[in-house]
Amino acid sequence: MAVVLTLFSACQQEELDVNEPQIAGANKNTPDVYTENGYLAFKNMSTVDSVMNVLSGMSREQKDAWDAQMGFKSARADFEKLFDEYEQLNSQAEFLAFKEKYRQQLTFNDADPEDNSIDYPFVETIFSEVLNKDGIMKVGYSLYVFSKDNYKIILDGDITKIDQMDRNIITVGQSSLKSSSISMIHNFPEDHPEGGNDRWYTKGKRRLLNELKVLRFVNKTSDGLGGWYSYEYGYKYYLKQRAQKKRTIGGWNDYKTTYRMSKPKFMGGQGLFVSKSNYASPEVKPNADFHLDFKVDVGVYREEPSIDIVVLPNKVSFSGITSCRGIDPTEYLIDYIEHTGWDLDAFENPVNPKRFYWDRTGGPY
Repeated sequence: MAVVLTLFSACQQEELDVNEPQIAGANKNTPDVYTENGYLAFKNMSTVDSVMNVLSGMSREQKDAWDAQMGFKSARADFEKLFDEYEQLNSQAEFLAFKEKYRQQLTFNDADPEDNSIDYPFVETIFSEVLNKDGIMKVGYSLYVFSKDNYKIILDGDITKIDQMDRNIITVGQSSLKSSSISMIHNFPEDHPEGGNDRWYTKGKRRLLNELKVLRFVNKTSDGLGGWYSYEYGYKYYLKQRAQKKRTIGGWNDYKTTYRMSKPKFMGGQGLFVSKSNYASPEVKPNADFHLDFKVDVGVYREEPSIDIVVLPNKVSFSGITSCRGIDPTEYLIDYIEHTGWDLDAFENPVNPKRFYWDRTGGPY
């Protein structure tokens, strides 16, 4: 209970409220977050964002206490139990047997025989701490359902429609952005201290991956008045960090570690974000997310909208100094620059006069 009180004390500015389950959107007394049908239901996406930001700084034990208080089992808790088993594997043969046993519950990198990593069975994992084991959460009236191939937003919340072609369902799949990934923007292959052009920075038997990503959302927030319905929609930019090591079972394997980010700076749709404090995650597995930019808009529509109402900024820029326990003391600058006038001196790093940046208009500046 103390953990839960601490959590919501930290979120008081968002006026979060936890209570017994009620019908979503039934009246103004509906709590901001509660458990319904085995998944969490949130008042709106700002509530989701607030809870996630607090959970990101908590230990596994504190998160388990939060789940228990909510009467809810998160995808994170389910995954971590499988990760405990994964950590006990002692040979490649044991890993292959583990992989076959949990092929449906986990994601494996079948494209790379040297990669023995495991991940959640969701195409995007940023919400894993607030999703249930089936990849479901509710925001306003809408259900979000994450799978290995895509995520679906059932605008009217009717889960029975999930496998149907219905105007109330938005499916966000692999071709939603101009990338092989739904949300990938950049993975900094050119920024490694020792050169090379690999998206992983490798040092000895350890390696670190950083990915700049964005996730889009749309959900219904009113039950309709005169045939009109209100929706909130927007996006979340974040940096995903993941570390791996080589051990006795061969190949690259995930491990528990603490990720660090210092002097993060982001420019996008909400203007300039600069954090003066350093960020260090709790010991997590297998990755950590650093939240950079979150935007919510509201619109009223008679017909159900599509994901295309979410307009991303024309340009985004990011810089930060990253490291993690296991490859310390190496710290190195990663950046992705699309704005003119971006001041790298703010990071106390010299500007390389030979380095040019390209924006999306097609030219260097």
